Amino acid sequence: MDQSSHLSQSNTSLIGSTTRPDPTTLELESTLLTLFQSLTEMQVAASSVQPTKEGLAAGAASRTLDSLFQLSEMKPRIEAKVPMEVLDLIDQDKNPHQFTRNKIEEAVGSNQYSHGKLQAISSYHSLLEKSLLENFPELLQDEQPTAGLANDHTEMKVEEPMRNKQFVG
Repeated sequence: MDQSSHLSQSNTSLIGSTTRPDPTTLELESTLLTLFQSLTEMQVAASSVQPTKEGLAAGAASRTLDSLFQLSEMKPRIEAKVPMEVLDLIDQDKNPHQFTRNKIEEAVGSNQYSHGKLQAISSYHSLLEKSLLENFPELLQDEQPTAGLANDHTEMKVEEPMRNKQFVG
């Protein structure tokens, strides 16, 4: 199966999202696919020059110009931001999905680092609380031990045991 027939049979969105894209995005995808199709046709027509197919290159060139004009008209309605690294990868004939994979790996690493910090804080909090209970039971005689970090590790429950206590001087 060649690229052009594969593109025409593909109904998947370039966005990769499960939500329905807006009409401008669908129009952009359609125009980009048409542009790709016409560029492929121009390449085929240029590589197999035959007297009977002389109008094919002109037709493909016309469709290419039409697609480029449509993209130019869509520009004010589109707010897509493509990182320069992705464009550089495309210019170097490399797969831009590598950029996405690298960003995901960076995010996973950062997430693991943050998770480790939260676990260390939770462990320290538990040790501190245990030491305070063992060494200064009078400070916490009316207070219940805190639960430490919440189960979802998103917020820490911090209680001030000295709050509302009367000091005897």
